Amino acid sequence: MTVVAVIGGGGFGKVHLEILSRMRDIDILVFDRNSAVLREDELKYGAEPRADMVSAIREAEIVDIVLPHYLHKEVAIRSIKSGKHVVMEKPIATNSADGKEIIREAKERHVKFMVLENYYFEKPLHAALKLIEDGRIGKPLSIRFTKIKRVHPTEWGCIPELMGGGAFVDDGIHLVDSFLNAGGEYHDIQAMRFNLGTSRMGGEDTTSVTVRFSSGAFGSLTHSWSFDMVPPIPRFEIIGTEGWIAESPATRIMPRKFGNILLSGREIGFEPYNPFEIGINGFIDSVRNETEVPMNPEIALRDLIFVEKVYAASPSIFRIDGRPEKRV
Repeated sequence: MTVVAVIGGGGFGKVHLEILSRMRDIDILVFDRNSAVLREDELKYGAEPRADMVSAIREAEIVDIVLPHYLHKEVAIRSIKSGKHVVMEKPIATNSADGKEIIREAKERHVKFMVLENYYFEKPLHAALKLIEDGRIGKPLSIRFTKIKRVHPTEWGCIPELMGGGAFVDDGIHLVDSFLNAGGEYHDIQAMRFNLGTSRMGGEDTTSVTVRFSSGAFGSLTHSWSFDMVPPIPRFEIIGTEGWIAESPATRIMPRKFGNILLSGREIGFEPYNPFEIGINGFIDSVRNETEVPMNPEIALRDLIFVEKVYAASPSIFRIDGRPEKRV
């Protein structure tokens, strides 16, 4: 029996609890500061409530961290120093220096550590990359990723020091992971950040980025939390010398973040899957079988470093009234 302690049983922690509750040979512990959340998680998922985090970590073999960004480093290091394997939600930390410290500590303690980036486990993107590798669209010329929606952030999500930035580090980092997996090494980052509709946010709600990939392809990435009415925009479009691949927004089915793909107009579908479940199952299997984790934490660190470079390239946030506000 594998004992997993979920640290943070509200909000997105319930997604993790739901997946763990369906797995075999798993005992679930849950810590949350809200006693009502603990009662709900006990009734719905069979999770044993713990009133303090220290006891939850002490009793577990695996610690699953689903907490605000600013708590990632503290709880991860505490768990790793207790000899526990750690999986946690993105981003790896609020800054890359802290991310490097977590990875270093895990290596020194010989425990497994992984950031659960659900976009990394999206089958349509992997299929698209295999088509490119097989030469089905020739040489890629343009790689474009887009995610535009309306989000009302939590109170802590409006504070850049707690988030590690704004919407781009919180949600845009998903796109960053897929963008870099598609494009590879990059140069010449140019970016602009905006706050177009979320006035209470201290950070950006909208980011636009362009890069030049080492392959010669042009890359562009747009992410926003500020729009209510959005047309059906593909999450990614990759155009090559001999064809194109695009994600089909009409075929997105939760919890998938990508729909089917179109290969120069021909649709390619996928059997039902859950990217969160693939990642969590893969991590637990790596602990049980003493194998490599399914997503190397260095990839999550790479993604955060890209976010930091985008922030450095766009030190001003332009408000909807056109007023720039200096913020690195």
